[in-house]
Amino acid sequence: MPMEEDEDDQIAIEMEMELKESRQAAKQPMMEERTTITGYDDYHGHSHSLSHSDEAIQKHALYEGLDFDVQESTAFLIEQGKRTASFYQHSDMLSWLLAFILGVLTALVAFFIDICLDQLVMLKFDILLDPLSNIGQNRAYPFLIFIAFNCLLSYIATCMTLFLEPVAAGSGIPEVKCLLNGNVISRALRLKTLVVKATGVLFSVAGGLPVGKEGPMIHSGAILGAGLSQGGSTRLGIRTRLFKNLIGRFRNDIDRRDFTACGAAAG
Repeated sequence: MPMEEDEDDQIAIEMEMELKESRQAAKQPMMEERTTITGYDDYHGHSHSLSHSDEAIQKHALYEGLDFDVQESTAFLIEQGKRTASFYQHSDMLSWLLAFILGVLTALVAFFIDICLDQLVMLKFDILLDPLSNIGQNRAYPFLIFIAFNCLLSYIATCMTLFLEPVAAGSGIPEVKCLLNGNVISRALRLKTLVVKATGVLFSVAGGLPVGKEGPMIHSGAILGAGLSQGGSTRLGIRTRLFKNLIGRFRNDIDRRDFTACGAAAG
């Protein structure tokens, strides 16, 4: 039986290699040709054409979205045939467990923001308490302290977003929508983005800016979902070896998108 399985795997690998070579041979003449887009110029009243070179085509390929469709190749079908019913039962149970853990982690992030926000607001009004108690004739002094403290908090949030992680700017909802639709956005699901997003919202709200944490929490939950399903962080080089056989089954684009959607819903 092991010899037969090895022969089947070898045959599947050879078929996959032949299929890839045939596809590359078919795409080669198309890449060598120039793609021309014709259109009509309403202002000048004549048609025109846009010629795209090979460099432009390769540049556009960098922004190609992810394909979430299952590719039912020969190797995929052989691998699916080896899986038993218990494998799928364990996968369902583990996915529900990870979804529960994801909800708890998202709630902890929101709790951290609320606690730190309360402490910053209390600190701000404690600083203003003494000038307000001894206001005297200089009534503008407490007002200037209030403005300076709010500007300082807003400045910290701005610098963190501008210099540490610009992709953390805004609510994050458009980025999550693009990710769920298969459009790759660089650095949008990294742990550093989560830290900058949470602290930026914290200092922005404490600084009196008209913002909230509803949108940023959706983005934060999506980051937690993507990281939890992959069992680590690519940026930090962390990979969980203890749960490698368990979480490893979710290390693909389809499951990562599902857990990203769960995290966004939890946020």
